[in-house]
Order: sequence, then structure tokens, then C-alpha cells
Amino acid sequence: LQQALQKLNFHVENTPMAVIEWDREFRVIRWSGAAEHIFGWQASEVVGRLISDLHMIFEEDAEQVLEVARQLTIGEEPHVFSFNRNYTKQGEVIYCEWYNSRLRNNAGQMVSVLSLVLNVTDRVQSERDREQILQQAQAAREAAETANRIKDEFLAVVSHELRSPLNPILGWSKLLRERRLDAEKTDRALEVIQRNAQMQAQLINDLLDVSRILRGKLSLAAQPVNLVPTIRAAMETVRLAAEAKAIDLRFEVGDGVNEWM
Repeated sequence: LQQALQKLNFHVENTPMAVIEWDREFRVIRWSGAAEHIFGWQASEVVGRLISDLHMIFEEDAEQVLEVARQLTIGEEPHVFSFNRNYTKQGEVIYCEWYNSRLRNNAGQMVSVLSLVLNVTDRVQSERDREQILQQAQAAREAAETANRIKDEFLAVVSHELRSPLNPILGWSKLLRERRLDAEKTDRALEVIQRNAQMQAQLINDLLDVSRILRGKLSLAAQPVNLVPTIRAAMETVRLAAEAKAIDLRFEVGDGVNEWM
């Protein structure tokens, strides 16, 4: 029996899990070497004291720990598992798994509780780091997808805007080559071609401005803008297509509008 007890004590003192035993008043009656290593208190500081005197329980987990204590004292289950945060003697917060076994006497009263405690702080931190890495990877993937979508939308808009001035240029150029225009319409055709060519040049300059914005080298010159020429140019862009569909386009300037150039 003595040899068996020595072997048991040897295993208790050398297991990596803290071995803590409590009496029915939750007074510490055993505090193993692993418990000293995990929590920082020496056995001589702990044995004989109430566990509540050590201030080991993290405040937000106190209710959960009290429920475990209630199950151990009056519950029917002989084994109760819990996962909660604890304080060390130095005030460090650690994450622990508690495997609690209750011993009762013949009268059914609790004699003591044996708790095997495993410090899983490193595992919890690793899981959090892995989750953070996954979240960062997900965010990077979503950002890349958003950037690709914006790029595609931008290219589609640019293609449309660059193509729009080409329609009147090509249309009027074809009429000029066929030599079916009188002098007045020829002047008008040349004016439309010149204006749309200038619009396309402006679009290219705008694209270059985007590049300057990305490099942080864009300078702005604020000045009033006359919308009347812009509207007239827009109408000229679509006039041929409108006439082909027998659509009459008209633009009227109100009396209070100053049509300056």
C-alpha cells in the first residue's frame, strides 16, 4: 500500500496537468508541482486556504465557475468539465480546462473534489492567430475581387466614352467621302469632326489625370464651367443616330442662362 501510494504521488507530482484537491468547503488540500508551475503559487501558500482567497477566477467567468461548483456539491453528475479563464499569481490571464471529479461518502455528502487542470493558453492563441490569418486572407481576397470588378467596370466605361466620339466622326467622314454634302453641311461636318476629336483628346487627358491622381501628382485649377457647349456637344454626338431613327433633337437655352464660351 505504501509503495502504491508513493507511485501515485510520483505520478501526481510529475504529470503536466495541475492536480488540485478541495474539501467540501472548497479549501485546498492538494496542490501539485504542475499547479505551482501553471498558477505561480507554491503549495505552502495555498494548502489550507479557500480557493476564493486566491482570486484565481477571471471576473467575467465567475458565474460559470459558480455553476460548476453548484453541480459538484449538489448535482448528480460525478464528473464536471469546465473551460474558463484564470489569473496567475502574477496577474496574468490564462485559459484552462478543468476536469473535476467528485468523491462522496456513504451518506452522499461530498468529501472532496479532484481537479485536473490543463493550461491551453497557447492553443487558444494559436486558434485565434489562425482565425485572424483566415480573416485577413478573406479580406484580401474580397479586396482583390472588388478591385478586379472596379477595373472591369472602369474599362467598360472608358471603352464606351472613347467610342462615343468616334460615331459622329466616322459618320460625317463617310458623308464627306461620298461628296454628297453642300458647302454649309460640309462646314458643319468638319466642325462636328473637330469637336468630337477634341472630346476624345480630352478623354485621353482625363485618363492621364487618373494616372497622375494615383501617383499623387495631380494639380487642380478651379474655374467656372459653361454647360451649354457640353450639352450641345452631347447632342451632336447622338444626332446622326437620332436622325436615322427619325428622332428630332432640340435644345433650348433659357432666357436667364448666359451662353458664354
